[in-house]
This record gives sequence, structure tokens and C-alpha cells, in this order.
Amino acid sequence: MGKCLADIISRRDERILIAASSDMTHYESQESARAKDSEALARILSLDPEGLLRIVRDRRISMCGVIPSAVMLYASIALGASQARLIRYGTSGDVSGDYQQVVGYAVCNLRDYVRSCGGNDKLVRPARKMHMFDHFRFDARFELVDIN
Repeated sequence: MGKCLADIISRRDERILIAASSDMTHYESQESARAKDSEALARILSLDPEGLLRIVRDRRISMCGVIPSAVMLYASIALGASQARLIRYGTSGDVSGDYQQVVGYAVCNLRDYVRSCGGNDKLVRPARKMHMFDHFRFDARFELVDIN
């Protein structure tokens, strides 16, 4: 599905942002959630969709959007993504103070697409800053990308 998405995007002349959204681990202790989430995030940051699917299954990580995240990784890789970076990680416990049952959240971006929009060579650059996690009162900001 990700490769098909990349093929469709590569034939378009308009700018397209690929976004995947998912919570990370659900309702485990802060310690457990951070350990499991760090394993899943390592696979995302390594641009390894197969590894992400495998680690989520094998470690029973309750990442509800693992499939959309893997599709986004496959598409981004097919479009030439060469790096990913973690912008911010946190849990609901960081705000509520309840560290017994937390939900993990992360914001990552992938960049340096070398092919996009009609096969033209283009690079991805930061487009604008945006608030994320506002409903958890985090003051995190992350970059959306603008295929230029």
C-alpha cells in the first residue's frame, strides 16, 4: 500500500504531505511504556517498516496506528526519505502525574525526499511550526514538511 501511495504521489504535480498518526503504548506503567515505545521508535527512526511491524507484534506494543505508520514509512522510503528524527516523546503521565497507566505519544519527521511530485528532484524543507499535544498541555512543536 505504501509503495502504491508513493507511485500515486510521484505522478502528481501538487505538494503532498504524508502524515500518520498513532498513540504509542496504552495503559501500562511509565517505565514499561517508555521501554516498549523506544523499541518501536528505533524502528521508525531507522526507516524500517518491517521491523516496526515485527517489534509491535513480538513485544505486544499497543500502538493503535502501527499499520498507517508502516504505510507512511514504506511510501516515504519509496519517495527517497533518507532520515527520520524524533521531535518529542512523552506520556500522559508527564501531565497527569499518574505513572501507573500511561499512554505514550511521539512526534517524528522524515525528510530528504529525493523524488517527488511528477518525478522532479526536490528536497523536503521545514514548512511551518505547529502545536502538537495541546490537549495534554505539552508545549511541543514539530515541523511539517513542505515538498517544494
